[in-house]
Order: sequence, then structure tokens, then C-alpha cells
Amino acid sequence: AIESFLSKVEQEEEFIAAVIGFNEFPHTHGRTLVGSNREIVREYWFEVDTGDARIAGQDGFVILHVHFAGKWHELRDQRDRSTISQINIRHTARREEDA
Repeated sequence: AIESFLSKVEQEEEFIAAVIGFNEFPHTHGRTLVGSNREIVREYWFEVDTGDARIAGQDGFVILHVHFAGKWHELRDQRDRSTISQINIRHTARREEDA
């Protein structure tokens, strides 16, 4: 999916993707990390204008998870986001009204 998404961004002048929201939360690596050992993840939601369900699912949403090397802190300004450790891209599977 990420190759298709990046290819569309790179090749098409008319490709439109708008950030519609984001959220930041502690990542536990399957509950193996707790407390201040948890890592930071920021999730961005994009609405993508494309007819290709492989890129943005049936409803046109792409979710980008950005994992940071810094540790989670309850205070937002205390979270170290200086190093990105991983990026994952996903899309929704079906339209909200069909879920």
C-alpha cells in the first residue's frame, strides 16, 4: 500500500491528500512496555482523492502511524519527537456506513 500511495503522490499533479486529524498516544509494543518505558506514536488521518481502493480503501482514508524513539510522557511538551524510528501506512477496509 505504501508504494502505491507514494507513487500516486510522486506522479500525479492532481493527487489530493488532506490531513483531517491526528492523535498522539503511548505505544506498548504488545503490552511489553509500561509506564515511562512506552514509546510515542502519532497517528495522522488523511482523506485521499483517488479511485484506487488499494491506496485509500473504499472510503478514501489513509492512516499514517509515526513511531518516535522518545519515551511517552503525560505532558505533551516533555515528549521527545526528535527521532523517528518507524512509519507505517494503512487504509480503512470499508465504508463507515458498511461497518
